Amino acid sequence: MFYLSKLAGIFLDPGNYVMPAMITAVILLGRRPRVNRWLLWFFRLGVLGCTLVWLTPLPDVLTEKLEKMIPNPALPAHADGIIVLGGWQDMDQVRKHGGIQMNGSAERFFGALALAHRYPAARLVFTGGSAHPLYPNESEAAMTEAALRALNFPMERAVFERKARDTYENAVYSRDLVQPKPSETWILLTNASHIPRAMACFRRVGWTVIPHGVDFQTHGRPWFSFFTFIPQMDKTTWALHEWFGLLGYWLAGRLA
Repeated sequence: MFYLSKLAGIFLDPGNYVMPAMITAVILLGRRPRVNRWLLWFFRLGVLGCTLVWLTPLPDVLTEKLEKMIPNPALPAHADGIIVLGGWQDMDQVRKHGGIQMNGSAERFFGALALAHRYPAARLVFTGGSAHPLYPNESEAAMTEAALRALNFPMERAVFERKARDTYENAVYSRDLVQPKPSETWILLTNASHIPRAMACFRRVGWTVIPHGVDFQTHGRPWFSFFTFIPQMDKTTWALHEWFGLLGYWLAGRLA
C-alpha cells in the first residue's frame, strides 16, 4: 500500500504532466505530421489543466470540502494526550543541509506546542518514520525530537513513534506504543484537510480521538483565489492527494 500510494502520487500531481504536455506539444507540433493530432490533444489537456487550476475556484472548492468535512470541536477542559502527525519536516532539505527544516505544514509543530502549553499534564505523541521509499532509515520523529530539544521542551512529556510511513500506520503504531485507555481523552492534530482521512484511520484501529485541524488553506471566498498559479497548483495537488487517499484507504479497508 505504501509503495502504491507513492506511485499514484506521481500521476496525481497535475504539475507532473500539465506543463510538460504543453511544452512537448509546442516543440514537436508540425515536425511529425502523423502524430500532430495526438500532440494537439496533449496541448489541449495542458490548456484545460491550467485553466481549471488558474482561472476557476476548483482548487479551493476541493480543499474547502475537506477542511469542512469534520469541523474542529471545542477543545476539552482536560486532555490526557496529544497525537501529532509528522509531515511538517522538509526531509529533502534536512538531507542536503542538515538542521531543522520546515515545510508548509509547519503549523502541525507549532500547534503541538500551543496544545502542550494549554494542557501541561498531557503526553505528546509525535509519530512519523520515513515517508520516502529510497530513505527508509530516516525518521521524522527523530527530527521532531531534535527540534524539541533545541527549544528546551520537557522531554519526559514526549513519546516518539519512529516507524509509521503513512497515516494508517500513524494510527496503528501510535496506539500500540501508548496503549490508550478507553477513559482517556486524546487530541489528534494534523492539517485541517488531512483530518477526514486521519480520523477515519484512528476509528479503524479503535482509538477515539478529538480532531484538531490546523493550517487551513481556504477562506470561504474561492473566486478570489485565482490568478495565483503556483499556490493554486500546490493546493490542487494536496487536495487530489487527500481525495484519492480517502478512496485508496477505503478500498484497502483502512477507514472506519
